[in-house]
Amino acid sequence: MKKRILRLVSAMGAVVFLGLSGCAGIDQPGGKLETVGLYVWEDNPSQYEFWKSCGINTLQFCDRGWFYNAENGSLDGYLSRMKAGLESAKKAGFRVYVILFSNISQYKGPDDTEPTGLGVKFHPDDPSAREERLYYLEKMIRNMAGADGFTLFAGDPGGISTDMGEGDLEDFILMAREVGKLVERVAPEADYNINPWAVAMYRTPSVSAMTAAFWTRERAMTRELLETGDLIGGDVGVELACHEYYRPLVLRLYAEGRKDLSDKFPDGEDLSQLKKRNTERVWAWPYFLLDEADDGDTGSEYSFLQQLETRYIYRYLQNVRELGFNGVIGSWSYAAYQTKSLNTYAFGRMANDPTVTPQQAIDAFAAMLATEETCESLGQILRFVENDSNFEKKLPEEERLPPLETSVTDREDALAKLEKVIAKQEGEHPLPISPGEYLQLLKTRIEQMKS
Repeated sequence: MKKRILRLVSAMGAVVFLGLSGCAGIDQPGGKLETVGLYVWEDNPSQYEFWKSCGINTLQFCDRGWFYNAENGSLDGYLSRMKAGLESAKKAGFRVYVILFSNISQYKGPDDTEPTGLGVKFHPDDPSAREERLYYLEKMIRNMAGADGFTLFAGDPGGISTDMGEGDLEDFILMAREVGKLVERVAPEADYNINPWAVAMYRTPSVSAMTAAFWTRERAMTRELLETGDLIGGDVGVELACHEYYRPLVLRLYAEGRKDLSDKFPDGEDLSQLKKRNTERVWAWPYFLLDEADDGDTGSEYSFLQQLETRYIYRYLQNVRELGFNGVIGSWSYAAYQTKSLNTYAFGRMANDPTVTPQQAIDAFAAMLATEETCESLGQILRFVENDSNFEKKLPEEERLPPLETSVTDREDALAKLEKVIAKQEGEHPLPISPGEYLQLLKTRIEQMKS
């Protein structure tokens, strides 16, 4: 039977979620998300307290070793910093995973760092280039052998550029197997996951990600990867973005092509296959759910000011629970980690506890910012701002959720109420931004709204 996604409906002014029927997954429907993590690029101890207060238990670092010169000492310095960050985060109580990239050449130029910042790709059919990449991946894995696990990404960066000609999924599968062997040999206590993010770049690089054709191919190739029976399963885990459950760019492109948006990948049958193989880690990986600022699809002049998506975070988490995922990794943004802090807080709270609603997360966050006498009013203002979500405006109509009920009537009313909100003293709660600064930026955000 075709599985249906969760739908948020409005009934008597309340927010109600409908469940998936007959869903077969890794856990029971609505099961525990054992891993609640953030992709943070590298260690950032200043955020530890806040992340812990949100319920984050896992951090993902990003191996950018290819960016550093391998011949003048800068790569060695980078490896030392990464190892120190790993030890720091582990000591603080986080589990740490490291993202590895596939077919990127190691930088050896005259300068300290690779000048494009994006990596120089090589065609995966080149055995000498592949062996050199594996050599440098082994250096990183050995350096980070104390990590809880490693995840190999298909692309972005990586994949094949248009001038290289076409490749195939087998090219990535070969690399995934080789990296898995490396992890098993060099860091035998560590987990190993495969994430097919941008795997479509391995077959037809000339197809733009701004077309539905790219995402149709991404779906087909990812499903083909999951169906490779001896690749993922048991102690080899998988991380899936589940683009079709949340991402405005993908859903809008599908809608323009009149694709049936209720037919989403992955579905319960995909998860059931992973369950049959006793796959230990099946994680969701929604990179643009908490912060869309670097999606290339922002369409907003205030994307770096407060933007709230608690309803959509809630829906996504309920969907992946119902499908049977047992972990989720959100993204932490260096560009907007302060202004998007409510999204991070709501994500952590709702991922740990499926009974926490968007309204409850907003009110709890407001109570950390404002005094007891004024935090309720702030919660209503934050609801009003969420209802002006740029993320939501980019979604097709059928994917949008009902607005949150709020006592705030318009922009002027929001500004008037905000003037009466009293910020708590800095340091009362572990926040990445002072309450006063957050409220000032919130004022700017409201002032930029259309009346």
